[in-house]
Formats: sequence, C-alpha cells, structure tokens
Amino acid sequence: MHIVESVCDFIDARCTSTVGEFTMCEGGHVTLYSSCFAAMTINQLNLLSDLPASEKVLWADYINSWQDEKTGLFIGPEIVPEELTSPIHDYEHCTMHLAAHALPALSLLGALPRYPLRFAHKFLDLSKLRTWLEARDWREAWVEGNNLVFVGQFLVHMRDVEGMADASPALELYFDWLDSQLDPETGLWGTNGFCDAFTAMCGGYHQLILYYYEGREVLFKERLTDTVLALQHPDGGWNPYGGGGACEAVDAIHI
Repeated sequence: MHIVESVCDFIDARCTSTVGEFTMCEGGHVTLYSSCFAAMTINQLNLLSDLPASEKVLWADYINSWQDEKTGLFIGPEIVPEELTSPIHDYEHCTMHLAAHALPALSLLGALPRYPLRFAHKFLDLSKLRTWLEARDWREAWVEGNNLVFVGQFLVHMRDVEGMADASPALELYFDWLDSQLDPETGLWGTNGFCDAFTAMCGGYHQLILYYYEGREVLFKERLTDTVLALQHPDGGWNPYGGGGACEAVDAIHI
C-alpha cells in the first residue's frame, strides 16, 4: 500500500462520528491534539484542500469548542490539572503547548480562534516579559525551547491577528534577549555552561522557528551548522541511543 494511503487509512480509523474529533490511537481517548495533528498531517499530504468547505468549518468549530472564553486557552480533554504534577510540564506549559498547536490547525482550516488569547496578554508588558525571559533555565534548554516558541508564537498572533500594537516592541525585546543569550561557540542556547549540545539543539530548534518566520538574522550560523552535524550518528539519526527518536531528527534537520 502506498504510504499516503496508509496514513490516510490510519487517520480515518481514528475519527469518531463527530467531524474533527479523533482519538490518538486505536481504542484511545479523544484528544484535541489528535484533531490538530490530523489537520496538519492531511495538509502535509496536500489533501486538506480536497475537503469540502463545510467539513473544514465544522472541524474548526470543533477545535474552537475547547477554547475557554475567559482565558483564551484551549482546554482539551487531555488537560487534567490534578494530573499535571511535574514542576517542568506544569499547567502553564501544557496549556500553552496545546494552544500552540490549535492555532496553526485552525489557520490550516481557514479559521481563527473564537476569543482573544487573553492568557498571553501579560507578555505585552515589557517589564513582565523581561522578567519571564530572565527566569528561563538553560539547564533545561529543551523544555525552555518549547516555552520560548510558545510565547513568540503568541506575540506574532497578537500582532497579526488581534492587531495589538504592543506586540511589536515585545517581539523586538524577545529577539534581542535571545540574541544576547546565544553561545557564539556553538550557535545554540545553553551550551555556555548550562547543558550539553544535544539538549541545546533539541531546544534551540524551537526558537529558530520564530527567527525564520520573522526573517530575523540567525547569528553564528556556521558554528550552529557545525555543532548540529557533529551530533549526527552513523545511522543518520540524532537519537543518542541510536535509531529513531521522538523529535530529535526533526529538530536537527530543520535547524
């Protein structure tokens, strides 16, 4: 069977009777991530445009049905506050992570969120944004890379979709601070005494998404390239244990 047909069959087998609702695996629970991933995957296969406009509207409505009006967060069924006991993957991290996936899924479906991202409006205050940035822990560069791309993505959304003028100076502060934190020896964040190059690579990919999207100059590009290539294994991957990995190869290739 052709790989595209196989992927489509997998996605079709995960959908429920509700348009836009999917389970992550056979017999698994319904999650909002599944809905977002399905839309992104179908788009990558260049098949999303084949869906009827009415179906895309219903799909977007489904995703938006999980948005909280008061905060603007997307509280999918996988967000169970009492289960979020990790000090790293806490409620803020997990809810921002899900929102960061809901926004592009909605965009692919030709829709916008129903409500403003009020939870992110605090980052428009330059003093609060700087305090938040300076609280990042480069010992956990992989996790912080996620946190940083979330905030950058939300600032772009607030500038381009919500039309909030304060987002532009906030983005400038965001990038200036990131530039100031780079290790010129590796082109990555955190390798100047906080974490190893592999952890920094897996984290740094996330910030670089915003650099590329905004056309921001990437400093120390040659050092960055050398650092990432030096981490590749003979099998072609970047997993420290060999073979495939969760997202290590994606992080490396897209840097």
